[in-house]
Amino acid sequence: MDVEKLTSQLKFAKLLPDNVSETVPRFLNSDHAPVGFISFDLDYYSSTRTAFQVFAGPDEGLLPRVMCYFDDVVSDSHQFHCDFVGERLAIREFNENHKDGEFLAPMGIFTAGQMFSSVWPNQFWAWHRVHHRDYNTYIGQ
Repeated sequence: MDVEKLTSQLKFAKLLPDNVSETVPRFLNSDHAPVGFISFDLDYYSSTRTAFQVFAGPDEGLLPRVMCYFDDVVSDSHQFHCDFVGERLAIREFNENHKDGEFLAPMGIFTAGQMFSSVWPNQFWAWHRVHHRDYNTYIGQ
């Protein structure tokens, strides 16, 4: 990746290129808008588990529900993802270790009315913090 070229194109976002174990704490200690979406394109159990540190941030830095995209939770003809390896294991362990009102769950909302079968809707999950001060705030019309 050409870091300088990419950085020169950014107008509002910040690029934090480094190991996820260093960038997540640096991000959490920075001034940032509340997180509402995260794309987890980390491929491995260990890096995904480490990246979940982002959910340890305070309510001010996270929306009560954060939409998450996981690139490696569905299988194809040469990958066999399951709840015992990779991103799915990291998700399972996160849920097992957070019985206090935080969890990751498949969203399941994109399949309604879908004309053609596709796997990408299964890659969207939502992180919930039910004790977040705004969790019960109605945001609909």
